Amino acid sequence: MPARTVVRMALINVFVEDQETGSPVQDLNYTDFQIFDNGSLVEPSVFVSASTDTSRSIAMWLLVDCPEQGQSQSSAFLAGNLSALKQALAQLDSASTVGVGHWCADGDASIDSLPSKDHAEPIAALEAILHRAPVEPSKSSGARAFQRALDLIVKENQHPTSPALPVIVVMHEGSLDLSRDVADLMAKKLLYRGAILFQVKNPSEGTRGEHSPFQTISQQTGGRLYSVRNEDSMQAMSSIISALRFRYTLGLILHSDNREWHEIRVRLTKATLLKHKSVRVDYSNGYLVGGSFGTDPPYSTTNYQRKKDSDLDAILAQVLDNPIVSPHILFDFDGHGFIGSEHLVEFSLRLGSDQLTWSQMPNGDRRSQIEIVVASYSDGGKRIGHEVIQLEIVRDEAHLGITGDGPFNTSQTVILPEGTSRIRVAVRDVATEKVGCQDFSLKEILSAPRSPMVIR
Repeated sequence: MPARTVVRMALINVFVEDQETGSPVQDLNYTDFQIFDNGSLVEPSVFVSASTDTSRSIAMWLLVDCPEQGQSQSSAFLAGNLSALKQALAQLDSASTVGVGHWCADGDASIDSLPSKDHAEPIAALEAILHRAPVEPSKSSGARAFQRALDLIVKENQHPTSPALPVIVVMHEGSLDLSRDVADLMAKKLLYRGAILFQVKNPSEGTRGEHSPFQTISQQTGGRLYSVRNEDSMQAMSSIISALRFRYTLGLILHSDNREWHEIRVRLTKATLLKHKSVRVDYSNGYLVGGSFGTDPPYSTTNYQRKKDSDLDAILAQVLDNPIVSPHILFDFDGHGFIGSEHLVEFSLRLGSDQLTWSQMPNGDRRSQIEIVVASYSDGGKRIGHEVIQLEIVRDEAHLGITGDGPFNTSQTVILPEGTSRIRVAVRDVATEKVGCQDFSLKEILSAPRSPMVIR
């Protein structure tokens, strides 16, 4: 088996601004920060700044609302300023992308432009939104549509193809009928996905002095609210990009699987505050502990067992040896090899929760038992070995509103017998004995990009 060091870590994004100049403070080190995790002082194990990491790419989403009947266009500051917005977006590094989404007060929400390095695409998408026919406003429908728009963006970032930081910039000048509890939940959902929310608005619109849901979400995720006049709105976008470029990222190693939400507070030390007398500190203020090796919340695994070339019951034997099997469980499965080995393979399995049978546990969580079988076959079709992986999946119901009920993911590494040509992977739901299977050629798996034998 390859040696593997697994480190679970929470990443805290911190923004430090000189309030006199409005510029990011760039000369801090990890010793300048104090981090409190659920009230206890902790020391970061990882410290990243613009001076230590020049690849500060982001996946930016511009989120706007539709024109409404009987009202001035809510995102009016965009009209006539799209060319200035394009200039501001040019400050992003070449690896960063920009996407566009919208929500409407009649309940509609959609992604209009997927993240792209071509900044002409989001500008064209914004232009189209600004020229939509005005909709009939409804406070409740608008609030639900905004939540749906955030969910759509979060879904697009569930399986990112790059380590870019997801950032949502809301360009909205009105108000939303969202309770503080709902805003808190939305903030936690964004924090769980590592996303940050900013808002750019006109101070002449909306209720002044009122703590808006946008402010709640932005403060908790590490962003902030920019209240600026129309002519300064694109300067606010430049300030956001500058802050993101010079952000600090502090990594906390997780030593617990207690599946609870952790509250974070970040302060500068007294010595640092004496040196930088007028500073503002914004930071992502929480994270969720959960999952287990090879899984992500809301799932964790227990009672893990592996058996190589063990006796099989009649159902599994029939599934493995029958050339044609009707699948009763659907799953996604792919694999790759390791550099320097023709027999060591790692598989990744993704299984929707609706494919399994769940029983309720005393603490309110739900549990399902599955078996995964990886069988090897020769060129002639003879089964020459198999490995059975048994485990229980536990789904954290208490935090399902934060994590969402996505697919269960697990990774398994197996050593294939000499002479393997084809592989059949079977998954069985123990409660119902329903089985699904897929076939792969070893050549197909080994042609995928390989991983190093040692992962640090």
